[in-house]
Amino acid sequence: MIAAPNTPARVIQRIAALSSGYTYCVARAGVTGTRQALALDHDALFAALAEHGAPPPVLGFGISTPDHVRQALAAGAAGVISGSAIVQLVTKPDAPERVREFVATMKAATLR
Repeated sequence: MIAAPNTPARVIQRIAALSSGYTYCVARAGVTGTRQALALDHDALFAALAEHGAPPPVLGFGISTPDHVRQALAAGAAGVISGSAIVQLVTKPDAPERVREFVATMKAATLR
C-alpha cells in the first residue's frame, strides 16, 4: 500500500484498513530515485492516515541523504526508506563497505 499527499480520502481509508507494520508514503511525486532536495507537505496525509488508524507513515521515493532523513522525521514520518540510494551503491566494487557507511550515516541522522 502506497499513499501520497494527493491520494483520495476513500483510498486513504482502504489503505489504513489493509496496511500493517507501516504505511509507505511517497516523499515526492514521480518515480523513485535519488534526489538532491525534498519538498515535504505531508501534514494532511499523515493526519488522515492517523484518523483512520493506519500504521505509522514511512517516507520513501527520493530519500537519499541524511538531510532528507532529518526533513522526513521533522515532517512527522516515523521512518524512511532509501532503496534507490542503496541499489546505486551495490553496483560499486566495494559495495559492502559503501552500503555499511551509507546506512550508518542515514541512521545517525535519526538521532536527535
